[in-house]
Amino acid sequence: MAVGKSACWKIKMENIDQSEQLKDTHHKPTTSFLNGVFLGAIIGAGAFFLLGTKEGKKSREKLLKKGKKVLVQLEDIVDEMGEKKEELLEKGEAVKEDIQDKAVSLRKQLETQKQNLKKTIHKVNKDLSKLQKGTSKEVARVKKRFFSKKGKNLH
Repeated sequence: MAVGKSACWKIKMENIDQSEQLKDTHHKPTTSFLNGVFLGAIIGAGAFFLLGTKEGKKSREKLLKKGKKVLVQLEDIVDEMGEKKEELLEKGEAVKEDIQDKAVSLRKQLETQKQNLKKTIHKVNKDLSKLQKGTSKEVARVKKRFFSKKGKNLH
């Protein structure tokens, strides 16, 4: 199959677009090098100032003092957090024990109520049985009295 002019043109345009995108994403080597030199110069100047001048020595001493203060503060914060952690663990353990005690108490109450309910059901069943027997006798007596004539059944 022959490829048409428009298809070839389209492929060439895509290749051009891709190469332009690649150019945009790559840094020029000279730019990267100059950025590195500039950053190195800044770091070197800062180190020279702190290490090689009287003002730098004073600044370094101030930074060390501040650093020590911050370190002490951080240690205090860590100690405080450790104490709070212990407090929270103790409170959590107390709550856990309290919940366990309440659960045991509730189980005992439920077991007692269950036993009482069983007794009540048993008593109700006995009473129903007695009532059924009494009702059966009464029904037989009523049938005999109202549905029979001279001792013979009417139905």
